[in-house]
Amino acid sequence: MNVYLYEMKLQIKSFLIWSGVIVASLFAFMIGFYPVFQDSLEEIMNMIEGLPKEYTLAFGFEMSNLNSYVGFYNFTFSYISLMGAIMSLIMAISVFGREKRSKCLDFIFVKPISRKKLFCMKGLTCISMTTVLGIIYAAALAFCYRLTGQTGRWGKEVLVLGAGFYFTQLFFIVLGIFAVVYLKKIRSVSGAATSFGCIAFILSALANITGDKIMTFAAPLKYFEPDNLLNAGKIEYAYMAAAIIITVVCISIAYVRFCKQDIHAV
Repeated sequence: MNVYLYEMKLQIKSFLIWSGVIVASLFAFMIGFYPVFQDSLEEIMNMIEGLPKEYTLAFGFEMSNLNSYVGFYNFTFSYISLMGAIMSLIMAISVFGREKRSKCLDFIFVKPISRKKLFCMKGLTCISMTTVLGIIYAAALAFCYRLTGQTGRWGKEVLVLGAGFYFTQLFFIVLGIFAVVYLKKIRSVSGAATSFGCIAFILSALANITGDKIMTFAAPLKYFEPDNLLNAGKIEYAYMAAAIIITVVCISIAYVRFCKQDIHAV
């Protein structure tokens, strides 16, 4: 039984839909909205200034940065990263929770394949699809840069910003795997993934409003956002370190739990 190919086949439709939505959203923001935004910059800024400060901070309207390409992308990333996070959570919960939802863990675990290999094959499915989307996303971002006439270090910026989206997805895949091995029941994959994604977005909004660095560590959507990767040309390594530590801890605990968990009789 080739678990990797089987899971890839089951996930391909969802992967294509989500990838199309994410790339289309990137084009809509950076090719469609950005030029219009620049042409009406003064009017839009005046409108934004009339909104409550907490509202603008919560939804990513950082007026000091919106007039630059990377600053506008930072605003865009707040929503594209949310879509990427939900996609990653759906993928992880679907791949690792399929047998639990179908109440057939006993069936999959008695197959001539070890639990360790089963975990690795399922994890490799998620990583493979995320990597493919990461490459597509970076290519789409480079296309946006060139089409809108950006100059300077655009190659380096595309590489860094594309990596930010990629690592955000990987991080949420790990969170999804960690959650699914501990959940007793999974009623709806999309419902659970959307709930986790919305909580992450709310935490990001609270971090923006308070401006508290400690609060930012509790907001995983902000670990790899453009402001933290290209802030005055200096990468914020503290958030990257936090993401690495959480990733290692969560995937290690999930691995041990998956390999040793008991199967409860239905």
